[in-house]
Amino acid sequence: QWRQNTSHAGQKPRADWKNVLQIPGAGRKSRKPPTPFVGYKPNGKSQVILCPQVTINKRVITYGSYDVLHRGHINLLHRAKALGGYLIVGLSSDRFNQIKQKRTFYPLADRRLIIESLRFVDEVIIEDSWEQKATDVVKHQIDILVMGDDWAGKFDHLKNLCEVLYLPRTPSISSTMVKAELF
Repeated sequence: QWRQNTSHAGQKPRADWKNVLQIPGAGRKSRKPPTPFVGYKPNGKSQVILCPQVTINKRVITYGSYDVLHRGHINLLHRAKALGGYLIVGLSSDRFNQIKQKRTFYPLADRRLIIESLRFVDEVIIEDSWEQKATDVVKHQIDILVMGDDWAGKFDHLKNLCEVLYLPRTPSISSTMVKAELF
């Protein structure tokens, strides 16, 4: 659990953060400040937010292609991490993206490297089929499955295995929009 030193509520945190985060099974403690990130409000204005208290005994998983990484992906992943202490990202394989009729700019190896580089992602696994989600939830002892609200209702059949949450998408951004602008 995060312990933090602040001067007063509503003020900026002091520089002497004393945080200890221990992830069950990790076998080590890591000292680090809470993760600041830029969140986007529906009106499009940005706001710097500190990572909220995390429940370190929860394991969270989310899935996606994560091609052409953008602030919407970062917001989703950061909010997913804030729901628990350990975040697993299921990264859609190139073959699975073809099945879904999605065309990615970056190959799987590049997308994996990018997602693994994010400090709030603890583990990356490869997703090869729709049915894999149920297997992953059991295999990785998942407490919460997180997806964007554009998938609302599509994974409710997994509610008997874990909690299923659909988080709101970041307005005015998507991989499709970014690709349309670039190409």
